[in-house]
Amino acid sequence: MNLIVRNLLHVLRRFKLAAILNILGLSVAFAAFMIIMMQLKFDFGFDKFHEDYDKIYRLEAVWGEDKQAIINRPFAEAFFEFSPHILVGALANGWIPRESHFSVENNNEKHYFQERFLTVTPEFADVFTFDFVEGSKDALNTFNNVIIPQSLARKFFGNESAIGKHLIFERSNMTVGGVYRDFPENSILRNNIITPYQEGHGKGNWDNWSFQAYIRVNDAVNVPTIIENFKRNFDTTSITGIKLKQGTNLREAMAHIRTVFAEFDPNYPFEVRFFDEVLQQLYEKETKLSLLISLFSIIAIFISIVGVFGLVVFDSECRRKEIGIRKVLGASTTGIITMFNKTYIKMLLICFVIAAPLAWYTVSRWLENFAYRTPMYWWVYLLVFIAVAAITILTVTIQNWRVANDDPVKSIKTE
Repeated sequence: MNLIVRNLLHVLRRFKLAAILNILGLSVAFAAFMIIMMQLKFDFGFDKFHEDYDKIYRLEAVWGEDKQAIINRPFAEAFFEFSPHILVGALANGWIPRESHFSVENNNEKHYFQERFLTVTPEFADVFTFDFVEGSKDALNTFNNVIIPQSLARKFFGNESAIGKHLIFERSNMTVGGVYRDFPENSILRNNIITPYQEGHGKGNWDNWSFQAYIRVNDAVNVPTIIENFKRNFDTTSITGIKLKQGTNLREAMAHIRTVFAEFDPNYPFEVRFFDEVLQQLYEKETKLSLLISLFSIIAIFISIVGVFGLVVFDSECRRKEIGIRKVLGASTTGIITMFNKTYIKMLLICFVIAAPLAWYTVSRWLENFAYRTPMYWWVYLLVFIAVAAITILTVTIQNWRVANDDPVKSIKTE
């Protein structure tokens, strides 16, 4: 054991720079590994704070290979009432929570805010677990009542109780009936202001596809049976879509559609959502994933550069005597640097041949999750190889230039 320690200390003293770089690289690698594991644990732990979280499910309408989470209220309520294994079902606005302007009065001063509102049915607080700091879930049984997260309660009213306070709109007021503890960041539920639907909203309207539906079951093992029985016994209706020609005046088209819908049902809630907002919500997970991949790609590149530099330093120091002899025998600095570069380029080619197919396979499998895929150009791999080769050659050249220009007599004598 003492011999191992002495040899280690000798190597550290002789190759200080290489040792420092390798220790730095290992430190960054371990830190990155720990961060990745913590992030994965955080992501896979989403919504596990709910009571019996494994018994909560979201309904999706499926047609062949296509499916969507936006459904209509009659369909959802038919599913809620279909099986005794379903304890409770709830509806929520299926689109991006709307942002609304309002004001609050605090200490005889009026303050203005813009926050997101989520509209739900009262059973929403029975499906999901709300930890109420003030008030209770019963507030959702009264229209124009709201429940707000604790962070917004402090933002609006400071340390005062929020119960009974009003959110003042231009034509109406909403009363705070409950304050719930904020949800964790990895929850599908955002810390929105939650308000109940007006009684009867969307009931019996098969054309109003604007809801998300959630259920809580008595036991998760019963879910496949519930679905199969529902498929056998429930007859779904067809839907009609509208496609506008390119170049159509959107304002006139929306006004015409509004008029036509009003002829069928004057109370139909006509609301326009821009498709880029829907796509942004749909690919929110991929956006976060791309940022995470970019971050750790930079870390991986940094670790690789540190590793290459440490290897070059170690190699050049070990071959210092050989370089000195070559210089005495007439070798030029350029020739010595070229010799080292050839060695590392061969190593780089071997690594590229192994890594390129693996990268292509991994990316192609990931792209299969998208309906529209970006093409995988061959020149991307070539560009990556050129960039990595340039960094490697630059690193090898800089380090070996110093060693190759040292006094060869001194190198041979020292070694």
